[in-house]
Amino acid sequence: MLDFHASAVSLTGADELIRKLEALAGPKIAKKATKAAVRKGAAEIRKEMKRRAPATKLPHKIASGKIVHRRLKKSIGTKVKWYSNTKTALAIIGPRLGKYGGYHAHLLEYGTAPRYHDPSEMKVGVKLGRTGRQRLLALAGALGVKGKYVGIGPKKPFARPAFDAKKRDALRIIHHTLAAKIQEVAKAKG
Repeated sequence: MLDFHASAVSLTGADELIRKLEALAGPKIAKKATKAAVRKGAAEIRKEMKRRAPATKLPHKIASGKIVHRRLKKSIGTKVKWYSNTKTALAIIGPRLGKYGGYHAHLLEYGTAPRYHDPSEMKVGVKLGRTGRQRLLALAGALGVKGKYVGIGPKKPFARPAFDAKKRDALRIIHHTLAAKIQEVAKAKG
């Protein structure tokens, strides 16, 4: 039986498989096998997410002024967490931040509202201090000036469609991997 939530899936019957594995091989091997099975199932979703991720070779300037190439596809990864109290393995699949460069994934997935450059950054011929910038922003707001219009970032969903497309395959893989591990342990014991 499958129970689908917003972006989580639970596999009913997995508890039985994990209990059988614990009885046959012990809790450490059951934990290791469960995490491996979840990682293997999550890999299916990760591959699909990478396939669907929009790619561009254009350079992009980030806030620090550094020019970087968008590395969204390379940033998509998987992390598996283990919760001992409930004996649950959780896979977190998605763009990683930092050196991986997936900082802009949410903007692509959900799109952006109409965007305007900050009016205080427009060329006015004088250097503005902090209070001068605040005054200019207040004046621009009162006059209805929004700054230079730079467009709307359209939605380019890739994460949710990948999850929806591959969740059943991932569950099947997890189930089969756990069942195979139980058979392997039983054969070794038997």
